[in-house]
Amino acid sequence: MELDHQILLAVGIPAAGVAIGLIRYFWKKEKCFVIMQETINQLTKNDGDSSETHNDFDYRLTEIEKRQQKNEIYLKLLLDHAKIKYEK
Repeated sequence: MELDHQILLAVGIPAAGVAIGLIRYFWKKEKCFVIMQETINQLTKNDGDSSETHNDFDYRLTEIEKRQQKNEIYLKLLLDHAKIKYEK
């Protein structure tokens, strides 16, 4: 009986140390994965925002160009009506 307890104690103490070591290892690894996932999510969000920003700039630039063409036509009509010469 005494020998069984000694064997369990001899095996149990190192096994407990190994178990604690494994738990700490996986705990740190899990924290690392959580941080990495948060970073990936943040980068994905920033990338998505920049894509929307570029699309928004393209749309706004197209609208500005359309208005500029209309303004140029109106200006030419006004100059023609006032009989003011200009370079075409």
